[in-house]
Amino acid sequence: MNSLKRAWLSVIRKPGKNFLLFFIVTLLTTLMAASLAIRIASNNVTAEMQNRIGLQVSIAPERTELAYGVVGQHIPYNELKKVVSFKGVKSYNYGISYSFQSYKDQQQPMILLEGTQNPNIKHYWPNSDIVEGRTFTEKELTEGAYVMVISKQMADYYGISVGDNYPLGRKYMMYFEPFEEWFDMEVIGIVDGPEVTRSLMSMGEFSDFMITYFTENQREWDRFPMAIAPNIVIDTQIINTKLNYRLVGLNLRQNVRMRIPILEME
Repeated sequence: MNSLKRAWLSVIRKPGKNFLLFFIVTLLTTLMAASLAIRIASNNVTAEMQNRIGLQVSIAPERTELAYGVVGQHIPYNELKKVVSFKGVKSYNYGISYSFQSYKDQQQPMILLEGTQNPNIKHYWPNSDIVEGRTFTEKELTEGAYVMVISKQMADYYGISVGDNYPLGRKYMMYFEPFEEWFDMEVIGIVDGPEVTRSLMSMGEFSDFMITYFTENQREWDRFPMAIAPNIVIDTQIINTKLNYRLVGLNLRQNVRMRIPILEME
């Protein structure tokens, strides 16, 4: 009781000094509370944006290894499955990028055919739309149907329409035993937009690393016709050739940290 009384007398004896001390303590407490509230709000906004936009991880072979002409499966599919099995992976899509020749006119530019497990065309060409036909069904992607969605530039260049069966393939000029393979692909959709052309200078398998955009006044033969097909189809058609496996569209849930192991080349 005496302690409380002495404390009260000390306060009323020097009101100005004590008021100033109380004001400073209150101000500091308010600033700390405001700073904490701003930090919490900022973290919530960041988490919400990450949840809406998502994160993306891409995996590809070392370019130096590709430059030396390594033949075979660069990144094994079972290793990719280990990556996508990590906790926090919301969705994924892996594909193969490879160039093919036209069976009807082998003197024409190569056709870049990309594999997909994603029926959403805007995953590849965000600013493009399907102007004719449709995209893939889940059954076509799962079972590996011989169907493809092509760029309008490719459709115009080769005179292809939706419903046509168009043969594609490759000639393998091996020293010991040259051979060729051809297979028919049904065109189910045509896509148009500013992102559906690539440079011929990219040269086949390396085209995935050299994407360029074109203006209307550039020459037609400077463009690389593109098409998309179910990944399983391409995977089974280019056995023992240079493959370019990619892991694209790997969306992570909010507040998830993911450590991807180094994938060694076979």
